[in-house]
Amino acid sequence: MKSNLRANELKFHINCCGGLTELTVGFSRASPHMSEEVNPDYDPQQALVYNNFPKKVAKRSTAYRFQMALKALKDESFTDKLFKKYYDISANELLSQ
Repeated sequence: MKSNLRANELKFHINCCGGLTELTVGFSRASPHMSEEVNPDYDPQQALVYNNFPKKVAKRSTAYRFQMALKALKDESFTDKLFKKYYDISANELLSQ
């Protein structure tokens, strides 16, 4: 973003859609890389959201391995460093503003 030819026209919208959130990605439920299993933590009394759903990504699936790879990058602070490299500010700095 900082090196985009139109960088002076681009803006952060920190409070858009509820503000900064953890990165989430999606796989089609019909994808050969996705398989599901029963989610024992599902609570039907609560709203359906990404972490309260009757099924969850099966550990044997590529989608789960991808999720774990993204988590490892986050845990190693790689994603924050990448964010800082491309946006010239860290996500933590943005959250503290």
